[in-house]
Amino acid sequence: MDREVKTIGGAFLVEFACALEATQCAAEFQRLVSERNEGVSDDDKLIVRAGIHPIEVVHSENDVYGDAVNVASRIEP
Repeated sequence: MDREVKTIGGAFLVEFACALEATQCAAEFQRLVSERNEGVSDDDKLIVRAGIHPIEVVHSENDVYGDAVNVASRIEP
């Protein structure tokens, strides 16, 4: 059930079937960005953050809502 729910500016809201899958995805993405940043000037480095909150969400049409979404967006920065 991994799916991109929506983008918000430069951010992605992605839903995973479980917290472990979300954590593995975030760790792999961080690893790939770290490899990409090797040997790149500070001005050209990508900075990526992830906020994961393993609580049920409320589904409505093609979106998700609830405390989990709000908390994840607050811990991401």
